[in-house]
Amino acid sequence: MTTAELTQSAVRALAPYLLLAAAKLAEGAGGEAGKAVAAAAGRQLGALYDWVRGVLFETEEGARALEAASAKPEASELLVLEGELSRALDASPDRATELQSLLRELPPQAVSGSVVTNVHGDVGKVTTVGTVMGDLTIN
Repeated sequence: MTTAELTQSAVRALAPYLLLAAAKLAEGAGGEAGKAVAAAAGRQLGALYDWVRGVLFETEEGARALEAASAKPEASELLVLEGELSRALDASPDRATELQSLLRELPPQAVSGSVVTNVHGDVGKVTTVGTVMGDLTIN
């Protein structure tokens, strides 16, 4: 996997659990945010979160990116998080191997997501969009 694929997969897997962290932060329980993520995510995603947090908290920019994504897990914050994680992987190639190993331990649906489309009748065209960063126009 490329660095971009690794970071996208990691952030995609963690995004739903960052929403939990955001809820805890909104409740004023900031210290509990990481624990809530780990508890809800299960052992494998908890390990991924802990690893990503450890790597990102080595720099001020990385720590800010994770805190921002935890407080407001929207597309722009998740892109910044991917960028900081990518920089960390580029700085230490061994980290890419570690991250790939952690991602392999996850259930496939945690990394790839899934979509179910039920079509009834004559609908013409069907389009499925997984992730959109920025504007999307379909004609």
